[in-house]
Amino acid sequence: MTQRAKKIILLTGDIIVLYASLWLTLLVRYQVLPDSERWEQHLAPFTVLYVLWMLVFFIGGLYTITAMRGGVRFVTNLGQTMAVNAAIGAGFFYLTPFVGISPKTNFLINIVFATLLVLLWRHLANKLMGSEAFRLNVLLIGDDEQLKELTLELDRRPQLGYSIAKSINPISINASNVKLSDIVTENDIRIVAASSKTLKDPFLVNQLFEIMSLKITVVDIANFMEEATGKVPVKDITQSWFLENLDFGKRRGYEIFKRFFDIAVSAFLLIALSWLIVLTCLIILITSGRPVFYTQTRTGQLGSAFKVIKFRSMIKDAEKNGAQWAVKKDSRITKFGKFMRKTRLDEIPQLINILKGEMSFVGPRPERPVFVERLQKTIPFYNERHLMKPGLTGWAQINFPYGASEEDALEKLQYDLYYIKNRSFILDIAIALRTAKTIVSVSGQ
Repeated sequence: MTQRAKKIILLTGDIIVLYASLWLTLLVRYQVLPDSERWEQHLAPFTVLYVLWMLVFFIGGLYTITAMRGGVRFVTNLGQTMAVNAAIGAGFFYLTPFVGISPKTNFLINIVFATLLVLLWRHLANKLMGSEAFRLNVLLIGDDEQLKELTLELDRRPQLGYSIAKSINPISINASNVKLSDIVTENDIRIVAASSKTLKDPFLVNQLFEIMSLKITVVDIANFMEEATGKVPVKDITQSWFLENLDFGKRRGYEIFKRFFDIAVSAFLLIALSWLIVLTCLIILITSGRPVFYTQTRTGQLGSAFKVIKFRSMIKDAEKNGAQWAVKKDSRITKFGKFMRKTRLDEIPQLINILKGEMSFVGPRPERPVFVERLQKTIPFYNERHLMKPGLTGWAQINFPYGASEEDALEKLQYDLYYIKNRSFILDIAIALRTAKTIVSVSGQ
């Protein structure tokens, strides 16, 4: 079962249980089976409310791969989202009398039933999707390093529903004359993920062609890992991957609309948040003195340099000994700076960079030239992340929020390439909403 299908099942189940919670609410509240008149009276206002709740579910990450795993983290996340939903419901029914009813008691009962039913439904869904009946046996064909990395990735994500039945190196197949059809049959293989080198080997290609009659899905390892993890494995792609996947000409309309959106929203936010900008400036002046703002050279689209603007969150002369990676519990960060970084408050001045066209709201985060020069020598295709305009937030930030080494830079690059390939307005909105959730929950880095 694909991840898309799983998300559709979760969404459909959530809708069903929410309306089931409404039916149970009316049953408990009035002690009789709900008749059509009473049901119709509550249906419209609660439908509006449930639509808002589903949006909160989405923002809260209840349809992500992590949520499919269940566990304590999911229960905590569900509790937080239902608390937000309770506040939304209270405002909806208590402050908007035009809905036609004022079901204060019904609403409170519904919150309880909705929370319990969603929790029960998700528990059953996670059990079902993680069961052997829904797990797909996978055969991996590639070099030892590829197999080890992909095995680790899938082991971290059991909720994906993939079971690695066998991993083999193509060299061993050629040497032993092993038939792939026998391996597939013996291990009940449903998906074969093969490396690009394997797909160029005539002997192996013939064998792969033969097993297609068994209704086996054959995919490139890079594509398989991309779907499973939301990132592009840099070690498994070549220059041709960029030619095949990064067609900027076909997305001209998207780029134009994105720029229009950046200008309109950044201008609006600069005006709407002017009071917060002034207040932040005053606090920085009082707590750590001048300067209030901090500018730093970053690498932008196509390698162009620009000055990124931020509120100063570090002590003065923080880099008197040269450029350094930011680390957790960095002693150079001021007390108020820690708060600004957690809430992303220090990023607000970058709205000016967005308005000027140097950045966008969503895209790969801009890195410093000194680090770019170093990383492009050690990480394959690192410079290709600059094909896109850098962003205030990005796919890498919501999936791998902390980075303080070259290894972390490689991990983030793989998420950046996924975004560049799959960029769309819907994905941008999803990233923006997930970022907003991080800011509200004060859990940013």
